[in-house]
Amino acid sequence: MVAGLANVLVLKLGTGWRQALAGGAVGWPVRVAAVLSLLIWAGAVLAGRWIAFVE
Repeated sequence: MVAGLANVLVLKLGTGWRQALAGGAVGWPVRVAAVLSLLIWAGAVLAGRWIAFVE
């Protein structure tokens, strides 16, 4: 969860996010952050579901 929040913080502090929101081109740093976000949050959900079955 900390990794996901750190990813959001880094994305929001960068200029690429503001440029994409303004209708500009979506650069590779924003795309990489998007992929990382999907992987991190999917991993968090998977880990949460896995914990429920381990015991």
